[in-house]
Amino acid sequence: MVTKLSTRKYKLIAFDLDGVLTKSKSSWEYVHDYFGVPISSRRKNFLDYVWGRIDYNEWIRRDIELWNKALGRKLRREDLLEAIDGIKVNDNVSRVVGELKNKGFIVGIISAGIGQLAEKIASKYEFDFWIANPITFTSNGIVSENQRARMPPYRKPLTLLWSARHYGVSIRETIYVGDSDWDIGVIKLAGCGIAYNCSIKLADNADIVVNELSEIPKAIARCQ
Repeated sequence: MVTKLSTRKYKLIAFDLDGVLTKSKSSWEYVHDYFGVPISSRRKNFLDYVWGRIDYNEWIRRDIELWNKALGRKLRREDLLEAIDGIKVNDNVSRVVGELKNKGFIVGIISAGIGQLAEKIASKYEFDFWIANPITFTSNGIVSENQRARMPPYRKPLTLLWSARHYGVSIRETIYVGDSDWDIGVIKLAGCGIAYNCSIKLADNADIVVNELSEIPKAIARCQ
């Protein structure tokens, strides 16, 4: 029996993608590994972003350049799809999403991960929405020179707020499930922040901490 949304304290739940719905902690790092990108090169891009020397659009552009260099040619759409095809989904995703939807929740993905992976998982497991960072390709399937980040890490709180408004839900009626320090802002904004298999820092900012996805439906009952 489906629980009516109007009778629930929480109505919308959004999941991070990398490290929560997937076994890989980062879809970007997985693709780097798949194409054989040197760790030193990707590390430089990461540090330049963290220290504010580049924005997220430039970080994505540089990472794609590393893929092009590793391939010896420009990335094609099928290269990316082949790479992300190997990313494993965490156990119990299907059961947990199904249970939440049966209880009347709007279920989505809000992630700074690769959009093509978010789209694939959202479609397979019937999420209501996904917001991530699709890699843009030209009409003939070659990676575009112009990449625009749809979901930088710092924008997660604003995106959760926008998603809530889109579905006519108060921010107090939202839940976010994340696993990294990038998620602290959105965890604190959500009506209930659930930290999954996470650092001490994130756990300290969350309402609930779980170690398995299967714990989430019952954990929601402990949200205050």
